Amino acid sequence: MAITFQKKPDGSAQIHVAGRFDFKSHREFGEMVKAVKGSKKCVIDFGTTTYVDSSALGMMLLLRDEVQDIQIRNCSSEVRKVLEIANFHRLFEIN
Repeated sequence: MAITFQKKPDGSAQIHVAGRFDFKSHREFGEMVKAVKGSKKCVIDFGTTTYVDSSALGMMLLLRDEVQDIQIRNCSSEVRKVLEIANFHRLFEIN
């Protein structure tokens, strides 16, 4: 599991999640949430994410408390299915 973060000059942020996004990612993702606080927009790239569990969904809700415009991109069919079952397509823009 690796999470990388990049803040863009336009005030937006991008988070890339690689591998499994689960409870073991809590501390690392929490640091990213602090780093993006105040950003206008945040893109979460799941292009290399292989697994998402309920604790990851909770972490994404914490991010939503800090940044209102969040886009989720590059989901595999398995990750997209988890997000849709959890009705996250109603809370986040998923591409």
